[in-house]
Amino acid sequence: LGLPQEANDLFVAEPALLHVRHSPGLTDFSRLPWYGRRGAGQVVAVIAFSISLAAIGGWSLLRWLSESSAAVAWVQAVGSILAIFAAMEVGRRQIAAHWNLENKKQSEKERKFLIIIGSLLRSMQNALNDIEKELDNHPGAPVSSYHFDRIKSASDALLKIDLFECPLVIVDPLLMLFPVPCQDPLAIIQLFNKSFYSAGGRPEQFLPSVKNAITVQRLTLDHALEKCR
Repeated sequence: LGLPQEANDLFVAEPALLHVRHSPGLTDFSRLPWYGRRGAGQVVAVIAFSISLAAIGGWSLLRWLSESSAAVAWVQAVGSILAIFAAMEVGRRQIAAHWNLENKKQSEKERKFLIIIGSLLRSMQNALNDIEKELDNHPGAPVSSYHFDRIKSASDALLKIDLFECPLVIVDPLLMLFPVPCQDPLAIIQLFNKSFYSAGGRPEQFLPSVKNAITVQRLTLDHALEKCR
């Protein structure tokens, strides 16, 4: 091959005569011919020589294109191939832009859903908090019907939301509130209120159950609200 050989030589792509020597000396880069200032000058010289060759070849190519009768066919063939690749790239970018726009629309739609659902859940949560405060401050009085109306309005609006249109992240928490959000605490609070008007009623016996139902329902609402953030 005309190359110095050793026992640990490795030939890569032998037909092209690419020779790679595995020797401990190559691990010291300071011994390589292109290392340091001298090596930098050699690299610059190689680059300049390559540019010169490219310029000479480019001039020859232009002259061949201007004189050869087959040049037009070659130019048309190359141009056709480039046009195909250009059309493919334009199509790819149009498809990517379309899906980016669709993804943005879907993300905006899901964001609006989460805002609406979060607002309704927060309304019910605030009403339950107000009921609990009212029971702490006035345990010997029935709960105001105003809080019932707040919870019922939010609950009715929540039930009208189509779960198939909701973001998947909020579906499971909403299912934990169905079939009717806050149904259990409201039912117990109604029994608590009725006990004030029934003969021999004892409202205090319902008070622990009311507070426990409010606590459990608040945990469910908190979980759903966490998914809306």
